[in-house]
Amino acid sequence: MTDTKTIRTITVLAQSLQTLARAAGDKKRYPALETLLCRGRLFRTESQSPDHLRFKLFGIEPKGELPIGSLTRAADQEENPGQHQYWLRLDPVTLMVDMARVVMTGHGFAGLGELERNEVAKVVRSVLHEHGMVLHCAHPERWYIALDEPLNFSFTPLEETLGMDLAEVLPDHPESLYWRRIINEVEIALHAGSLNLRDRPKGQLAINSVWFWGGGFIPDVGEQEVFDTVYSDHPVLEAWLSSVIAGSGINRKSSS
Repeated sequence: MTDTKTIRTITVLAQSLQTLARAAGDKKRYPALETLLCRGRLFRTESQSPDHLRFKLFGIEPKGELPIGSLTRAADQEENPGQHQYWLRLDPVTLMVDMARVVMTGHGFAGLGELERNEVAKVVRSVLHEHGMVLHCAHPERWYIALDEPLNFSFTPLEETLGMDLAEVLPDHPESLYWRRIINEVEIALHAGSLNLRDRPKGQLAINSVWFWGGGFIPDVGEQEVFDTVYSDHPVLEAWLSSVIAGSGINRKSSS
């Protein structure tokens, strides 16, 4: 007699398990996670980045830059933006001069109110308008521009630029000079703007630049049958689930 018992498995992707352990210290426990780790099997796999690994879990192994811009744009708008436009992420960031280096120390609007966020967006929108571009603010902390043609080079992903000297992560392709000039114009406009002329509370970081990254078209993939249910609050995985495999039958649940 053939045993037709279904074996169900749980896949856990822990990007910063050591960080979680350090934050928890000796006092806080995570019984469910501890049980999974004790009973589970550890698989090691090579991947270009954490986001590449997220794609790989669904059987997709894209080469080069991931189309994060088109995916998160689709999730933020709750609709598929179509495959005819190349979407580029444009995120507000904080730069700090460290001796002879310029280092990115943060991104997003942590600590800024809606009025200040709108002021930053207004400045950036004005600079982009001079270059014939439209700033799309589909999400409070994730901005976009749409291009008719793809770029012939890639920007370093946002998370990989944190703590790095910009001289090491800025693209050196000849066509990138135009985009570097736009970044410089945004920095000058933000520096001269009323937001950065005010007294800033101690410890609050200034939004003094932007970072382009994640360019690409929305992926065209078939049905995915890897997982029945996915728990996640990561923006890239949420975007992937909502825009690309929304009709696959996978149940999406927030992990928060």
